[in-house]
Amino acid sequence: MGAAGTHYADLTGEALFVRDMIDAHHATAQATGARIVNSCGFDSVPSDLGVLLTAQQAAVDGEGTLTDTVLRVRSMRGGFSGGTVDSMRRQFTEAAADEARAAVVKDPYGLSPDRDVEPDRSGSGTGRGRGSRMPVAKDGESGRWEAPFVMAGYNTRVVRWSNTLTGWSYGRDFRYREVTDTGAGPRGLVRVAAARDPAYTGTAVMLGQAGLALAEDEDRLPARTGVLTPATALGDVLVQRLRDHGFTLETRRR
Repeated sequence: MGAAGTHYADLTGEALFVRDMIDAHHATAQATGARIVNSCGFDSVPSDLGVLLTAQQAAVDGEGTLTDTVLRVRSMRGGFSGGTVDSMRRQFTEAAADEARAAVVKDPYGLSPDRDVEPDRSGSGTGRGRGSRMPVAKDGESGRWEAPFVMAGYNTRVVRWSNTLTGWSYGRDFRYREVTDTGAGPRGLVRVAAARDPAYTGTAVMLGQAGLALAEDEDRLPARTGVLTPATALGDVLVQRLRDHGFTLETRRR
C-alpha cells in the first residue's frame, strides 16, 4: 500500500490501530507520495472538518488561532454495531495486557507523529479545558450541564493530530473537547449536520466521498503525504463533496 504509493482511506476509530499505522507506514508513505487516511467516517470527519472550518473562519475574521474549542453534540440517532463493540473490546483487552499500549490509549496526544514535541502528559489531560474525558459538569458560559461525548476520547486525539500535522495551525494553545449538550442555548461557530444516521448511513457517504476525493481530486488536495487525518489529507475538497451530498457544514457567528 504505502510502499507502492497507493492511497487508502478507512473508517477506524481505534487509537491503537492508527498508532500502529503511523509507526509502520508514515515514513514510507511520505517517501512514495501515498496518502493513508484513517477515520473517514463518523469518527472523526465531523470533528476534524468542524475544527478545520472554525480555524479558517477565525483567521478570516482576524481572530488569530484557536484556544478553548468545544464540539457540542446537540442531537443524533443510531447505535453501535457488533463489529464496533468488538473493536472496542479488543482495544480494552490490549491496553489491559500491555502498559505501553495502555499509555497510548490514555495519552491525549497519543497519535502525534512526534510525541516529544507535544505537551507533557501530566498537564495535557486533566484541566477543564483540556481533558477528553471530563466528568459531568456545569458549563460556565451557558449554565447547562454537559457530559462527555461517547467518542470524545478518540475524536479529540484525531483533531490534536491534525493540529500537529499542519504545524500547529490551530495554535500552540489549542485545547479541544467534545460534550453532549443538554438543551438549546448559544450556537457555536460551526454547524455540521446530516439528515441520516451519522454512525452508519452517514459514515458510508463520508468514507465513499473520501475515497473518491483520493481517486479523482488529487490535483486539488493538500500536498502533504503519509498517514494523515481527513482534515489534513482531504480538507476543503472533502468539505465540498459532503455539502454536495446533503451534509451541512457552515460557519456562524454567535
